[in-house]
This record gives sequence, structure tokens and C-alpha cells, in this order.
Amino acid sequence: QVKRQQKLDDHNVKVARTTESLRQCTENLAEVEELTRSEADRHQWAVTTFANGTKVEHKTTEVWRELEEDLRGLYKEVEAASAVKQRALLLLTKRQQDLIAGAQEVGKRLESQRHVLQDVVSEGTSLQ
Repeated sequence: QVKRQQKLDDHNVKVARTTESLRQCTENLAEVEELTRSEADRHQWAVTTFANGTKVEHKTTEVWRELEEDLRGLYKEVEAASAVKQRALLLLTKRQQDLIAGAQEVGKRLESQRHVLQDVVSEGTSLQ
């Protein structure tokens, strides 16, 4: 009877240990499943973020390319307008030089006519 009681007690201890071990395993399994779910969510978030980042990067590259094309076009327009203005400035400078030369020539002729007038006046005075 004592042996039987001892075996029952040993068996009850084993059952209690096994039950405790099973409870701990169940808790550990629940924790692992929760971590797995959490990590899966984080992984999905990372994949989505990466995909969105890639889309933004492509869009940014596209916008920069368009801006560079616009800048090249504007540069060509400014360059062409600058060439037109430079040609106009050259024409104005040439015209100004021509006017200055003409004014000098007119000044010389005027001075020459004054000398002629003085000579004629002097001649007229001496004839009187």
C-alpha cells in the first residue's frame, strides 16, 4: 500500500511537472506567435515603405529631369535673346560712331565755312 501510494505520489508529481511544462510551452508558443505576427507586420510596413520610397525616388528623378530640360530650353532662349540684344547693341554702337564721325565732319566743315566767311568779310572790308 505504501509503495502504491509512493508510485501515485511520484506519478502525481510527474503529471504536475508535465502540466506545468505544458503550460509554459503554451505561453512560450503564444509569445512566439505574437512576435511572429508583430515581425510580419513590421516586415510588411518596411516593404510598403520601401516601395513608396522607390516611387518617390522615381518621381523625384522624373521631376529633376523635367526641370533640367526646362532649364536647358530657357538657357537656349536667353542665349538667343542675348545674341539679338548683342547684335542690336553693335548696330547702335556703329550708328553712334557714324553720328560722332558725321558730327565731327560737320564741325570741320562749319569751321572751314567760318574761315571762308571771315576771308570774304575781310576781302569785302578791304574793297570798301
